[in-house]
Amino acid sequence: MKQKAIIYLLALLEPMIGYATPCDKMDVGLHQKEKVRISYVIASNLKKEMPQISDVEILKIFKSGSWSMIYVGTKVSDETILFYKRDPLKSSFIAKWSGAAMVGEDKELEIWARQNAVGIPDRLAKCFAWYVTTGR
Repeated sequence: MKQKAIIYLLALLEPMIGYATPCDKMDVGLHQKEKVRISYVIASNLKKEMPQISDVEILKIFKSGSWSMIYVGTKVSDETILFYKRDPLKSSFIAKWSGAAMVGEDKELEIWARQNAVGIPDRLAKCFAWYVTTGR
């Protein structure tokens, strides 16, 4: 009886397993104080390229090992994804992406991430491609 119950439970859960996204368990929840600190540093880094930026809003942060992918709103450009190889409080972004992407462009975006954020973990490259085409 116990085995039948386990088999039944697994049969019920099987469809849910297929709904996992490449970004599962990579989304980092931050307290407001941490978001303010990171957004200040990011705004300072982005000002070098876009002097009109006064502040940024942290919309989402994904992590894989020491790498971070931070989705920000700048109020002066399209929402932007910044890639960090190390702690964003102590380093500058190594790649920046903004703009539109369509469903079906996942592979091209994974390639873009690997070429522009050299050394990016495979899982984070897949998360990026999924997030900009499907997840937002």
